[in-house]
Amino acid sequence: MSLRLRLSILYTALLGSVLLIFGLVVYVLVSVNLLNQIDTSLISVANSLTTNLEVDSSNRFDLSVITTFQTAENILFQLWGSDGSLQITRPPDWQTSLDAIGLQTDQMVLHSVSIGGVHLRVLSVPLSSPRGASGVLQVGVSQAYLDITQDTLATVLVVITLFAMLVTALISWSATGKTLKPLDTVTRVAKKIVQADDLSRRIPEGEVEDDEIGSLISAYNSSLERVEKLFNAQRRFLADVSHDLRTPLTVIKGNVSLMRKMRKADEESLQQIDQEVDRLTRLVGDLLLLAQAETGNLDLDLQPLELDNLVKEVFHQIKLLAGKKLTLKLEELDPVVVLGDRDRLKQVLLNLAGNAIQYT
Repeated sequence: MSLRLRLSILYTALLGSVLLIFGLVVYVLVSVNLLNQIDTSLISVANSLTTNLEVDSSNRFDLSVITTFQTAENILFQLWGSDGSLQITRPPDWQTSLDAIGLQTDQMVLHSVSIGGVHLRVLSVPLSSPRGASGVLQVGVSQAYLDITQDTLATVLVVITLFAMLVTALISWSATGKTLKPLDTVTRVAKKIVQADDLSRRIPEGEVEDDEIGSLISAYNSSLERVEKLFNAQRRFLADVSHDLRTPLTVIKGNVSLMRKMRKADEESLQQIDQEVDRLTRLVGDLLLLAQAETGNLDLDLQPLELDNLVKEVFHQIKLLAGKKLTLKLEELDPVVVLGDRDRLKQVLLNLAGNAIQYT
């Protein structure tokens, strides 16, 4: 799976999660608010009914008050006697209890029930008189409006969430594609460098924004430039080494051939061979030292040393090497103490001064 696809899925999933949580909160708040409104209206109707209810000496309700009670058409109510008989119901054809469980309670309860495919919200209120329990009043109303509202709200929230996720997926796919496009360029350039062994190639930085990817490309180009310099330096170094090694080997070979022809060991030839072998040994040692320095494995004996005295010591040795070819002069030096490897520092100074004398 590509990075672009993973980022697009991540952004889409995050937005979908946020919208899902938001939708659930909205759904619950709307449902609770509407249900509270229904419960409030049922309690209001029940209070109006119980205020006007009267019982006779036989502990039965005076139905004349109930028959003339006016309420909304969608309100259903039933009045059950203490003996469990249904004394009045509205609508008249509704003979079953609105809430069978509510008939058994001794306190006011609210239940959501389904009767014959009709979803009702029912309030059951136990009634009592000075003579004791006189019955139960049940008031109900259809929850069709609440159910329709919940279904509609759920559908709208789901559609909005899916649409928002789709739009987010398209936008994130496009945005990440544009953002990650420089990485494709980096990949192509890297492959071309490997295939063609061309370290001179660079990634164009003109259209790259000043962000993390831009910094990466700049660092990559800097790395390529450094690698190219190191490669060129290595190539020049190999050429110089080949030249330096060829000279002593040629001298040694010539002297060996001369002694072979003369059939005797010439002291001067042997001395030249010995000198050239020493020179080869020094060259090989320098190569090993350079290899250790390049890999960072060069052991250094770090000790406090007086750098000005070291410079004076090198000056006297180089002055003898220069002879009458050059006039060397050492200005006044200030005392300086540094932490370093005396032999390596002296070697550096001798090489620098020796090259200066040789090529000046």
